[in-house]
Amino acid sequence: LELSRPSDWWSHTMMRLCLGRLLPWISLLTTGSRDAQTLMRYYWDTIDGCVPPEVILAARLFPDMFPFARQVQLACDFAARGTARLAGAEPKGFPDTETTFAELKDRIAAARGYMGGFQAADFAHADSREVHFKAGGRDMMLKGDEFLSFYALPQFFFHVTTAYDILRTRGVPIGKFDYQGRLRTRTA
Repeated sequence: LELSRPSDWWSHTMMRLCLGRLLPWISLLTTGSRDAQTLMRYYWDTIDGCVPPEVILAARLFPDMFPFARQVQLACDFAARGTARLAGAEPKGFPDTETTFAELKDRIAAARGYMGGFQAADFAHADSREVHFKAGGRDMMLKGDEFLSFYALPQFFFHVTTAYDILRTRGVPIGKFDYQGRLRTRTA
């Protein structure tokens, strides 16, 4: 893997911010583990060169797919809106205005903050609650357990994985453990 140092100070600083802060937040959001966060910060405290930010923000896996920034926005939306629907609340809308890594990091923090505002009691009977939502322009209804298993989680992980894949195809040196985090096991 070859990495080249960004040509100017600003680009270098932005990339370090993205890969030192944005990816750790995505990892924390998806795994709940701060281990991935620590690992990503280590990478970018020790690696001096990286891919220019504008290349990653606009990168797509395929021409008809959304770019990296939109993948992050959608992952946040599916996590936050899915949580609200399972709690029986009307989902909060987030404007899709992020154009920098710092703004994407703020979007992730806002989604996490919003989800953290729900209490355990809000999810009582969430598995059997009717969840109404729009998908592909159609009105849909699923029971909570079906909504979570067959819609919200698959959508969330699709967009997180696509964002991860975009980073990998652009030469960002991350791997499975950066995405997954350290598996915590229980002793018998």
